[in-house]
Amino acid sequence: MRLQISTIALYAQDGRTRTLKFRPGHVNVITGKSDTGKSAIIAIVEYCLGRSEFKVPEGIISESVAWYAVVYTLGDTEVLVAKPAPAPGAASQSEVYLSVGPNIELPPMEALRPNSTDDAVVEHFSRAIGIGPNVSTVGAGQSRDPVEATLKHTRFYLFQDQGTVASEHVLFHRQAEPFMAQAIKDTLPYFLGVYDEDRLSMLRELRSSRRELKLAEQRLREEERISAREGGRAWTLLAEAQQAGLIVPEKTYGSEAEVLSALRAALNWYPSQDTEPREGRIEPLRQELRQRRVDYDRLTAQLHAAQVFVTQGDAFSREVSTQAARLSAIGLFGEADETKCPLCHSALSSLPPPVAALNEQLQRLNANLGAVARERPHIEKHLGGLKEERERIRDDIRRLEATIEALVQEDEAAAQVRDANIRAARVVGRLSLYMDAASASETDEALRAQVVQLRGRVQALERQVSTDEDREQLQSTLSWLAGQMSRWAEVLELEFKGQPYRLDLAQLTVVADRNGRPVPLGKRMGGGENWLGCHLIALLALHKFFSLNQRPVPGFLILDQPTQVYFPPDRYRQMEGGSGEVQDEDRIAVQRMYDFLFEVCRELTPNLQIIVLDHANLESEAFQTALVEPPWRGGRALIPLDWKKE
Repeated sequence: MRLQISTIALYAQDGRTRTLKFRPGHVNVITGKSDTGKSAIIAIVEYCLGRSEFKVPEGIISESVAWYAVVYTLGDTEVLVAKPAPAPGAASQSEVYLSVGPNIELPPMEALRPNSTDDAVVEHFSRAIGIGPNVSTVGAGQSRDPVEATLKHTRFYLFQDQGTVASEHVLFHRQAEPFMAQAIKDTLPYFLGVYDEDRLSMLRELRSSRRELKLAEQRLREEERISAREGGRAWTLLAEAQQAGLIVPEKTYGSEAEVLSALRAALNWYPSQDTEPREGRIEPLRQELRQRRVDYDRLTAQLHAAQVFVTQGDAFSREVSTQAARLSAIGLFGEADETKCPLCHSALSSLPPPVAALNEQLQRLNANLGAVARERPHIEKHLGGLKEERERIRDDIRRLEATIEALVQEDEAAAQVRDANIRAARVVGRLSLYMDAASASETDEALRAQVVQLRGRVQALERQVSTDEDREQLQSTLSWLAGQMSRWAEVLELEFKGQPYRLDLAQLTVVADRNGRPVPLGKRMGGGENWLGCHLIALLALHKFFSLNQRPVPGFLILDQPTQVYFPPDRYRQMEGGSGEVQDEDRIAVQRMYDFLFEVCRELTPNLQIIVLDHANLESEAFQTALVEPPWRGGRALIPLDWKKE
């Protein structure tokens, strides 16, 4: 069944639709002025054929269209694939509304709800057109992974956009993008039928067997290297085990078998003592010790301050007592004449302090002495308390220091045990590796038998699936394509007509063998008309082969502005303005190209549909019958005028 296009529909933001109807199995032409949206057709179809990247040009189309839809025909079945426009700022969108039925009617936009994905669309169409399980063959020594051909890999042969259709550099759609050229080379042999499903099954089995053989050979080499490296080490390991205390040193061994037995027994060693570090117990004690030392220093400072206070108080008491003793003498005198000396009764040159004042001062001194005497017992008691607390802290410090020292000594002893256990564990590890190698001889034999068996299976499959047969089949197919291309080159009157033309799969180009010298697609092959012709004969030869051999490739080809080589943009604008003329030779060449397209399509009907997006508008009946709509001029375009106004 050939997958072809029946309808393209665009949904405006308000739900209105714009539809284009196509005839499967025929040439369909959309012609019109520049900037009317013709080139967006390829991007829309590819977007609705499982491609998530949104390549519709920015502008009126992307701004006014809410949903894009394509109805495909597949035998008696129709498939509707509708996708919403990506969210603002997004460059891709993979959600899909998918509907399958005998007669699909476009639903209203409010009924469109995503119910599938691009991956599901690709898988559905791949199965529907007959792409079976497959994996491309990858030559020996090549690092790239095999590729499974799907519907995605048929797009190279379905579209020829404006920049590709007459390119001198690339032949296929998206060929210049990273990794795409290699994908074409890997999958085209499958679409050409170079290997069938039975051979694909054998190829998958061959790849699986080669992978198993490679892994088995790698394991065998590793085991053999270990055995060779470990051979003769039994006696050395015995000495190490004896030194580590794993084996009794005094015992002697007479044979390697006895040594192996002793080494095997040593593998049962287990650490004899808990060797966990005690840092968890020591650190809290160290923190407590630091705190007690801080407390001790604080109390020492307080005790010193108290002692200084006592010393100063004693000095004060002595001074006050002396002054009081001096003043107590006034008690010997009664009331006296303050103008005369109380002892000699001589006249005084200055008046002395009143006796009452001296008595008041004496009373104050006696009061101070009483206060000091009363506070002295309290101070002595405080000093005693400080000294006792400091002694307690000093005892705590001694206890903590002793405890920490004991734990440190215990840790040192435990470290010695750990070191011994570590040494023993290292020896046990080497013993384990050696014993594995020593017992590997039996494993080696089993691996050798497995390798022999896998080699036999790989060789048998390689005889059944010979890459020479693949090359011969591919060469035969390329020869058929070359014959068809050479005949069509004469029909299109290409520059090297009469010379062999062929498809170069290695370089993905067209080559003309002129007098035994290859002339590849490019400037050596002439100008744009010849480049366009090479594209047409190569793509249509492939589609003819796909059709005649019922290969699983969609049956349509979309060409965007193939006549641009005859009508460059400047010249076409002059023609549209009425100031340019079409030369007779150009008109004849354009008519010849379209006659060629009509003839190939009739030959392959109903298996091939050709859609042409062009500027030209020929007067021939065949061309006018092929028009999908009246020419897009005078306001007619992909997007209706009233959509643009809004």
